[in-house]
Amino acid sequence: MIQIKNSDVLYNLALPWHPKLRLLIKYVADVAGIFITEGYRDKRHANDLHGEKPLRAIDGRSSIYTQPQIIANRINQKWIYDPERPDMKCAVYGDENHKDHIHFQVHPKTKFIGGNK
Repeated sequence: MIQIKNSDVLYNLALPWHPKLRLLIKYVADVAGIFITEGYRDKRHANDLHGEKPLRAIDGRSSIYTQPQIIANRINQKWIYDPERPDMKCAVYGDENHKDHIHFQVHPKTKFIGGNK
């Protein structure tokens, strides 16, 4: 199932997405489901991927998963955000800024490494 929080988020999702973000979000929806809580918005800080065009970040409600950290880990085992920065992840959850949601993000160098999408 795919759910979107409200019509404002739906409207903002209509803006162009980065092709790799489309692939990542389709993968998440297929393997775990997703409830999208934020898409495009104006930048709030210099590295804010929610304000990029094309869009490079989506937030998803973590409470739809029994174990959201396991979901984030599973995604990060299959997707590499940037091979030159292995500390960066495609699914970010549990840190100070991502306690109530999973932040899904891509980079132009993002790669899927996990078999069939």
